[in-house]
Amino acid sequence: MAQCNIPLRFCITLSGKEICHNFWNFTRFFTSEVFQRDENNIYVVFPITYSQAVLGDTITVPSIDGKVEVNVPEGTQSGTTFRLRGKGVQYVNGRGRGDMYVKCEVEIPKKLSRTQREALKKFEGTLKEDNYEKRKGFFKKLKDMFNN
Repeated sequence: MAQCNIPLRFCITLSGKEICHNFWNFTRFFTSEVFQRDENNIYVVFPITYSQAVLGDTITVPSIDGKVEVNVPEGTQSGTTFRLRGKGVQYVNGRGRGDMYVKCEVEIPKKLSRTQREALKKFEGTLKEDNYEKRKGFFKKLKDMFNN
């Protein structure tokens, strides 16, 4: 919890005479290592597994109001960001809320058993270049660069 002291000036007009008063507004606000805030929008980075990214899944993500479910479609790339409308911070005027953005980062396993390695190599052998759009695009650009 953090505190911010904000100087404010309050003025009213009574019978044609302006009366002003200076005061301090002591505001407390929540700080978090999980959420980042930009105005009324909330940002969170959420790790997903390789299998969840490839096969798709429904993940439960923390929000400022509790937990919310996010549908991760199959083939989700690391860095994909999902927008959850109205799940951010309430606007000061009380009309609506900001959005919440969930950025998925695919976590790659660091240690694999021999059986897992063999299964992954066998799986990789069944894939074609068409399964990798970015890689295909990169090599096409590289080829075009050398052909010109």
